[in-house]
Amino acid sequence: MNKRLGVVLVCGLGVGFTGCGSDTGGSPGAKPDGAADAGADVPVDSGAGVAVDVAIMPPPVLDPNGIYDGKTVAEWGAEWLKWIYERPGPESLAFNTPGATCEMGQSTAMGDGGTDAPPFFLGIWDMNNDVGGTFTQACVVPTGRTILFDASAIWADSIPGCTQGSEQDCRNVGLSWLRSVTGLELEIDGKSYGSQVADFAPYLTGCAHASAAIPNTPDNPMVAFYGCTSTQSVLQYDAWVAGYWIMLAPLAPGSHTIHTRVQGLADDPWPAYLYDVTYNLTVADTSLLGTTDGGAPVDANHAASFCTGPASGALIDDMSGSNISLAPPSCGSPGGWTASAAAPGVTFSGAPGVLATPAGDTSIVSNCGSLCQSLYSPLPAGLPSTMASPDAGPVDSGTADGGESSPQAMCVAGQTGPEQYYWSGMTLTFAYSGTPPSRTGPTKVPSPSLGFTTDPPPALIDASQYAGIELWLWVSPDTATAMSTAFVVQLVDKNQLPGGGVCNPNAISGTKPCSRASAGIASSTSAKSQSTGALFAADGSKLTSLAPGWQLVRAPWSSFVSNPSYGGGNEQSVDPRTLAFAGFVVEQDNASGPAIPFDFCVYGLRFYK
Repeated sequence: MNKRLGVVLVCGLGVGFTGCGSDTGGSPGAKPDGAADAGADVPVDSGAGVAVDVAIMPPPVLDPNGIYDGKTVAEWGAEWLKWIYERPGPESLAFNTPGATCEMGQSTAMGDGGTDAPPFFLGIWDMNNDVGGTFTQACVVPTGRTILFDASAIWADSIPGCTQGSEQDCRNVGLSWLRSVTGLELEIDGKSYGSQVADFAPYLTGCAHASAAIPNTPDNPMVAFYGCTSTQSVLQYDAWVAGYWIMLAPLAPGSHTIHTRVQGLADDPWPAYLYDVTYNLTVADTSLLGTTDGGAPVDANHAASFCTGPASGALIDDMSGSNISLAPPSCGSPGGWTASAAAPGVTFSGAPGVLATPAGDTSIVSNCGSLCQSLYSPLPAGLPSTMASPDAGPVDSGTADGGESSPQAMCVAGQTGPEQYYWSGMTLTFAYSGTPPSRTGPTKVPSPSLGFTTDPPPALIDASQYAGIELWLWVSPDTATAMSTAFVVQLVDKNQLPGGGVCNPNAISGTKPCSRASAGIASSTSAKSQSTGALFAADGSKLTSLAPGWQLVRAPWSSFVSNPSYGGGNEQSVDPRTLAFAGFVVEQDNASGPAIPFDFCVYGLRFYK
């Protein structure tokens, strides 16, 4: 919540809502690093001059009086506020976006329990919300890191040329605020750690000092809120913050849920409020990632492992069997095909996609979603005989393609999910950096954004000597009409690749997530939703629909356009010098269903001039 009292105070929504500690909250005393004695009781003033015993919460909640990585919990609360305010403009507003990620501006270094890395901060910031609501965030938390969040917090701001607050303002308003808080609750992985305000008394801190440098830009919400008159390009921000702070010991790898709820009655100047906040956490090894602040460098360490080289020729795949035709760079190994069905940030194992024949060789199945098999299938009838080109030569012949002597196609059939942004399709990796394990093949490495990489990483192919990409596309008669609204060809280059140093693999909204550049059917639902460029027919005309059977489809590099609303901040169009993946996708882009059936094949994939 945000309120001005006179000209000096703003209250900020931390996690759920805001509360403020008074002088009686005190500052945490010094104790060694690590957890406190679980279940210990501490005397707390009941408010009527009577001391009552309040139990310290059991692990993973840590001692509120402990010292963690050299700071008290209150001091880490000040660092939390600095983290909130130093995000510029639109990135700050992302904290108020339901479903937004929490990794923005935080180190993704692994920890060992709090002595070698700062706590991982959780927080929702809402400058203009007085009454509450329901908020959800999804976060990837590095293993070994402590976690800090507030059950309720408040602060007073001081910015020259904008507003002047003080520590005393924080204390004064805290007394009023505490009278309005009537309920606090905390659940971790379904277990209750407190269901009333008294349970949180040991975790209430006094007002700690925070300072930060804030960009003085028109899109900075602080500047807009205060109507700042300062002409300085960077504003010096000072604040005093207090609250009910919760520090958690590192959680085990895997999925976890933190749920907080704070409620208060109307008490002038506060309105009645109820804030309900859920953090869906994935604790994982993020050692390949750098600081994820929406800009370079992201995944800087991973980028060094990319293998690069020029396209070896126009033919990408002669469709004669298990290896593609494109020769990998000398530092890499041949690429391959996979298929999958998913939605943003989620991979589904149910009905969104099924494979056409054959069932696939289980020896090359890898971790790439609901589908991941060899998709080479018998060639559908009707392909012009002049286009059928068995075995292309030494790159893909003999035992390398399983001994096949006739052309096949890459085929997939099924339907998307019924909800918006569900998709299904096939992905081609042009080549890999290094050699995948012989028994399991490459592994898909997903990220919270739509971007993904592989292990070993994809090689980066330079196809800039060509004009674009072409393919023969077969579409079944019973799905051609539906697919015409939803079919896109996609390319992923280094700028949209986790590890490429440009996109933010942990973002799931805005212009910086790792995404892809797309070309689609003119005026289709997908083309409008994704702001794609155009696919073209053999005669050079834009494709406005897909015909049943076979058709030649071309897309120049200029057709592969990045969605300005999702990933467009990384690049406007594809960079043909650093290609990693090609995709052939059916996406349900209507706001409300239905599921889109698909049955299509790709043949004769090549670069063209």
